[in-house]
Amino acid sequence: MESNNIPFAKSDRYQENDRKELDESVKAKKERNKRKWKQLQEEHPRLIEAYPKFASSLKNGFSEDDSFEANATIQDIKEYERLMNIQLPQDVANFLLTVSRISLEGIQIALGDVYMLDLLGKRYGVLGEFWKEADGDLILFDGSGSNTATTFYYYAHEENKVKPLAKSPEELMEKVFTRYLRSL
Repeated sequence: MESNNIPFAKSDRYQENDRKELDESVKAKKERNKRKWKQLQEEHPRLIEAYPKFASSLKNGFSEDDSFEANATIQDIKEYERLMNIQLPQDVANFLLTVSRISLEGIQIALGDVYMLDLLGKRYGVLGEFWKEADGDLILFDGSGSNTATTFYYYAHEENKVKPLAKSPEELMEKVFTRYLRSL
């Protein structure tokens, strides 16, 4: 309009509306996070007690689709092992008692989705998905039946390589997943 010498009055109405919408969106997200955090505290105190750094990393980053379950029993795990003809390492079984299902952006774990996989000449248990390098990378554990402390790996499918991830369920949750969630 200036270049055509047409008179007009400048307005910052659009910027004000954008700022107002952004402020409302931020406020709504904070309220949603507070509700989700309170719900997590009420429904999953074992998760917060076992993995406080992980739980803390969730405080400000909940999405509508995030969910947790900690309702598996020892009988559930034994029955799943029997049905799938697998033997979970004890620390993995204990982990699944505390966290029977996690569904977060880039992290998917569920007791009912654990399976065995022969990969690159070795037997692994697949705990779930972790998008460490790419969508669809798998969280693995030693599937040989050894009952020693479990080391976790991930299968970087784009490279067709298995790489170390964590030396225990605690390290997986408290360091690896916590760091990942804070980077989102």
